[in-house]
Amino acid sequence: MIYAIINQKGGVGKTTTAAALCDALVRKDKKVLAVDMDAQSGGLSFVYGAKRDSRNAVELLKGAPVAEVIQPINGVDLIAGSSDLANIESVLSKAKLLNKYALLKTELDKVRSQYDYIIIDGPPSLGTASLNALIAADEIIIPTTPDSKDLSGLLDLNEVIESVREVFNPDLKIAGVLITQYKTRTRLARELAEVAEDLAQQIGTRTFNAKIRETNEIGEAHTMRRSIFDYAKRTDVAKDYIEFVEELLAEE
Repeated sequence: MIYAIINQKGGVGKTTTAAALCDALVRKDKKVLAVDMDAQSGGLSFVYGAKRDSRNAVELLKGAPVAEVIQPINGVDLIAGSSDLANIESVLSKAKLLNKYALLKTELDKVRSQYDYIIIDGPPSLGTASLNALIAADEIIIPTTPDSKDLSGLLDLNEVIESVREVFNPDLKIAGVLITQYKTRTRLARELAEVAEDLAQQIGTRTFNAKIRETNEIGEAHTMRRSIFDYAKRTDVAKDYIEFVEELLAEE
């Protein structure tokens, strides 16, 4: 199964969700490949402590053999991101249009039989890197905060997903919308969670019952480059992510 964690908005918990999902699956003795398609330095590659001098996702898209860009780190195999992903459009300018957007799928298909799960951490944009992630994926997970500005982008994202289905990946599914940074005690958060549920239904999916509560431990765990399940295993956020993963896997 290939999951892409996608949202064109930044700061909604894509990397946190990708890392938590990878770590939870490894704890279930699953073989996991994590793919960092984000150009930001604080992304999945930072969380896992990827080697800076290693080959990365950009080189993979430019034709490097997939086996040469995979790093084994703490039980997870990783294809590291690169700041060059921000300019991937110009990097791949000479590629044919169809191949340019299907490059990641082509390479991941070569190794997907070696893994139980491949988790793609998408960038906060809807450019070439995101399109590669959507075309490679079986299902999409959309993290979003219960904030009107973030929720407003769900319909725009769905338009892109529909276009990808029509042209490249007709079997692409949305596994669900995951609400992050949830403030349980505020009425506004509860009301916006209901709005998220309505929007999810409009795009043919659901919100996960699990909601990821707001906490400082996530940032601390990322800074320490540790799994949230190791750094803060008794916290609400760790429990929330365990609930989310169990809910996700129950639908497979």
